[in-house]
Amino acid sequence: MADTTNRALLAGLIGCLLLRVYLAAVYEINWDEFLNLSMVYEFKRGTLVEPLQTLFVRGFGWLDAISVNEVDQLVTARMAMVAMVAVTTALIIWTARHFMPLHAALFAGLCFAAFSFGLRQGATFRTDTMATPLIMAAIAIVVRRPASLGWAVLAGAAMGLAGMVTIKSIFHAPVIAAICLLGLAASAGRIRAFTYGCVVAASAVAVFACLFVLHREGLGTPSSAAAFLDRTTGKTFADAPSVLDRFWRAAIERNIVFAAALAIGFALILVRLIKGQYRLEHATLLALTLPLASFAYYSETYPYFFPFVLAPVAVIAGLALTAFPVATGRKLALFCFLGIGVQTILNASSLIPRDNSWQHQVLDVVHRMYPEPVAYIDHASMASSFPKTGFFMSAWGLSDYYARAEPVLRDVIDRDQPQFVLINQPILSFARLDPARAGPENGALLEADIRAVRENYIPHWGPIAVAGKEIVLTSDVLRQDFQIVIPGPYTVETTASVVLNGETVKPGQTVRLSKGQHSISAPTPLTVTLRSGDELFRPQQPADRPLFTGF
Repeated sequence: MADTTNRALLAGLIGCLLLRVYLAAVYEINWDEFLNLSMVYEFKRGTLVEPLQTLFVRGFGWLDAISVNEVDQLVTARMAMVAMVAVTTALIIWTARHFMPLHAALFAGLCFAAFSFGLRQGATFRTDTMATPLIMAAIAIVVRRPASLGWAVLAGAAMGLAGMVTIKSIFHAPVIAAICLLGLAASAGRIRAFTYGCVVAASAVAVFACLFVLHREGLGTPSSAAAFLDRTTGKTFADAPSVLDRFWRAAIERNIVFAAALAIGFALILVRLIKGQYRLEHATLLALTLPLASFAYYSETYPYFFPFVLAPVAVIAGLALTAFPVATGRKLALFCFLGIGVQTILNASSLIPRDNSWQHQVLDVVHRMYPEPVAYIDHASMASSFPKTGFFMSAWGLSDYYARAEPVLRDVIDRDQPQFVLINQPILSFARLDPARAGPENGALLEADIRAVRENYIPHWGPIAVAGKEIVLTSDVLRQDFQIVIPGPYTVETTASVVLNGETVKPGQTVRLSKGQHSISAPTPLTVTLRSGDELFRPQQPADRPLFTGF
């Protein structure tokens, strides 16, 4: 029976790994992933300024050799993330094995591997995914406490590196500290236990400090780390509204077996502690739940945050099986395995339709239009290999934008002359570019920015707008003056010849317009479209789909 149970659970783990590989290849790319990829390119261009939470860029500079399309690059990066998830899962099992039999430890790993938010966002190109195996390595070491102090150095180094990958690793520091303190309280050799904890802490601080200095020195003009922390903590702590209400129910409902196992495991810990059974062991297990406290004070609890927090907590799920005799626990593990399998299939089936083919197609069009990188405007640096201008149009970014009440896009259009707008945020859609409905109350840009976008860009194809003008000459006004802010070649699209700056121009002809004022006239009423570029590529098929569908 033991071998059957273990083989079934191991098969489930392998199945979850293969499913993650498939989803990593096909599932929609999230805007944060494009933003992280853009940081890799900023580092290569020498324009990256943030020293915190950007260490990962040094490990992914090779992605541009995969393909010119950013979706292909991110799918490849996701495969590295899947490997990190596999390591995390193995470390959860290794940690759990310290407290429970193999079938229970494998069950804990399976609960984490099949977690719905993990399938959806747990292997995405984010710093959380990269830091989690490092954190679990540190926790596994201090839990099992190998005799050599070299292991303590390794645990601290893992935490220091995790802190440089993402500052959110601090949420797991209390776990390390609590386990070390419990070891000190219970150990007969208290001096050695104290030394062990001090070595872990010292190596974590030393590694973090050294990596910070080295990474910061490698940036051209690094910004202030203190200012970064002040800015981000102000948005994620204190009075910042939490998004937990949007996701916690789904986290439970779509993972009933996992949630029930955690509840039973947690209750079992409390009961055994009250009875005085295995106090050190169960106090250590209780310490693994400390990251859950972050849900109470951290506001950005999106689905990708759940696997980051739940990795050490998942060990508790395996403990639930130890509430029963071994034979019964193995049978129960098989029954739970079937329940997890059914829910995993249902969860995955809801994700597969949200594929990344449309994102891939749009970026293919962008690269055919502009074989060389040009400046552009969008929400989150989706054309990551191109230099984005403007601001990050997340909830944070828009909050800062409205608070400053300054027309950011008007100024960057004049300064950076972005060639196109990638409409991957509703606020950039032409339907919302109505000066009469400007401002935050309408979920729109400021009036000056709306006018700047409308006056300098025209719809091109799907979610792409390009620099251009649409000029309507009427019987009353057969001559108009207009301003060009973005100089360069423009294709003249009209039904008859026009006079542009005193010269006759035929339909379809390409002219070069400098920055400044120009004039256009015609003998009869008509509409003239000036589209940037020399007959820019434009697919024939219509396109009207959102590029992002949320978390």
